[in-house]
Amino acid sequence: MDVNNLDDTIRTAYDLEEYGPYFIEEPIPPHCSIDALVRVKAGTRIPVAAGERFHARWGFWEVLEKQAVSIIQPDLIYCGGILETKKIAAMAQVFYVGVAPHISEGPVDVAALVHIDATTPNFLIQEFFYPDLSTYEEILTEPFPIPKDGFIELPTRPSLEIEINEKALTKKTFEYRPRLELGVFWKGGITAFGKPAQD
Repeated sequence: MDVNNLDDTIRTAYDLEEYGPYFIEEPIPPHCSIDALVRVKAGTRIPVAAGERFHARWGFWEVLEKQAVSIIQPDLIYCGGILETKKIAAMAQVFYVGVAPHISEGPVDVAALVHIDATTPNFLIQEFFYPDLSTYEEILTEPFPIPKDGFIELPTRPSLEIEINEKALTKKTFEYRPRLELGVFWKGGITAFGKPAQD
């Protein structure tokens, strides 16, 4: 949703209810106003999800305490790793909030999340990007488990059960972009997301 004002967001959510979406992901930028997120949740029957940009347990506390969401979406990379993600999920469970982890960083991230998902009582659903599978195949020494019928098979070997092809990684260059703004929501709308900051 592109948010112009809170009432439009609530009205749009209301209009979407008849289609029965599983949840609405970050209908407003939650880091801007948790209270506004509470209003959206109160104004729709669709579960509200948020949290992919929160850092550590403390980033989730107010959202959970104010019951602003039905589902949290911790991002393993941004929230502090496997143990911190497990702690966040346990906090959410106390508030009867489900967990749908966000994915942003490739096969190591997904492999770790599959383990977290399997051991989290309030786990709901795992985000997965099929278009990324070709990249996974390129940088892993063995194929990554492909989701089948909506499920990823649990690993049976120790560790994360993946091995990185380091030679393939050296072919992938990283382009550093100084002063990259990751979330310019109020300056030009969400279309500005990920564009370099203007001086």
